[in-house]
Amino acid sequence: MLQATGRPTDASPLLKSAQTMWRVWSNTSNLQINSLCFAGYVFGLTGHSADANAVFKQMGSYSLCEAFRGSLAEGAGSITAAEAIWAEAIAKGPNEPFVYMERGQSRLRRGELSGAEADFAAAHQRTPKFADPLKLWGDLLSQKGNWKDAVAKYKEALNYAPNWPALQEALATAVRRD
Repeated sequence: MLQATGRPTDASPLLKSAQTMWRVWSNTSNLQINSLCFAGYVFGLTGHSADANAVFKQMGSYSLCEAFRGSLAEGAGSITAAEAIWAEAIAKGPNEPFVYMERGQSRLRRGELSGAEADFAAAHQRTPKFADPLKLWGDLLSQKGNWKDAVAKYKEALNYAPNWPALQEALATAVRRD
């Protein structure tokens, strides 16, 4: 669904088929719940807003979908709407990491480093054995030029995702600059 550039292609027909399968085949419902959120996100990224909204409506307040819904609002130019979506999702599910990670990435892109760091720390606190918040936290520390602490975060993340190429590359870069 994503080209090598990281930009989504128009995967709408494939996603609609997967969504239909998810609805009618009960065995996939529990196994593929995150996949439906990713489908909604890709629908939104490829300009299929009605399909994205239908997926997100079907999923209710599931935190990964809410994280993506906020990111789509930001991508559409409304950081105010994105922040409101994320705040509401955190209020409904404060122990889930996904919204903190999406909001933290947004804040990092906008140069709000202290807010981003607080979000990555919150995500890590809620899921201490999940590599993603640690990788993001390391990325932030790298951006700040705090290479020693970035190395520590990346090494900690490797305990949970030892074969993640982007993590390995980030660690290697941080080690070289430390």
